[in-house]
Amino acid sequence: MKNINKARKISAFSPFKKCQKLALLSKQIKKINMTIKKITMWITNIIQAFNESSLFLLIAKKNMELQKKIWSFFEDFGYARAAAHLTRQGFYNENEMLMLDMKEKAIIKAHIKLKQIEELIKLERMKEIKSSYNPLGHYLSHAFYPFMSIKLEE
Repeated sequence: MKNINKARKISAFSPFKKCQKLALLSKQIKKINMTIKKITMWITNIIQAFNESSLFLLIAKKNMELQKKIWSFFEDFGYARAAAHLTRQGFYNENEMLMLDMKEKAIIKAHIKLKQIEELIKLERMKEIKSSYNPLGHYLSHAFYPFMSIKLEE
């Protein structure tokens, strides 16, 4: 009985079995490598398509806006902390100067925002004018102006 078990153990660890297991493992590894290569190629293709699309530019622009807002928030937060520390230490004049500087920056930011809104309103008005503009009516009215008035809208 012991001899049979020894023979089974020896046959289980024979070099032929080891080679078969190694071959099977190498095939599985090759399949895994191929699937990894396919996945990486798919991801790179998606990234290239995303970079080429206008969606990428839109997201990048929104990211920049968000980054500016976060930066602005922490800048204001830092000013407030500095003002609190200066007050605690008794530097009231420096605190007042710091607060005035912060107020000036806020006014400048608001002014810039107002200018941007005014520009957007101008652009919207131009779009409305361009969409309602009829070149035929314009040139015909100038050509026949002394003789008659033409209304093409009716």
